[in-house]
Amino acid sequence: MHSETINHDQSTPRVSAVVISVGVALVFVLLVSGASYYFFKGTVSSEMAQKEGEPMSRDLQKLHQEEERSLNGSRMPISSAMKAVVQDYKHE
Repeated sequence: MHSETINHDQSTPRVSAVVISVGVALVFVLLVSGASYYFFKGTVSSEMAQKEGEPMSRDLQKLHQEEERSLNGSRMPISSAMKAVVQDYKHE
């Protein structure tokens, strides 16, 4: 026959163990997050420095020269350029 009482664990939980475990887990997550952030930041900055130090290809240099030539012939104030763009748009 069955008794009417439920025999479950009735011991009090060790709060200090739970608090320490949560604290250690939180510190671990913060350390991993911080290390990941600084690793990412260092990787990106080293890649940017490497790209800035690379010489430009001849095609890119030619493109920049062509852009400079086309821009040098048409220097005007920005307000005049904006009006010219609006007029070109209206005439299309």
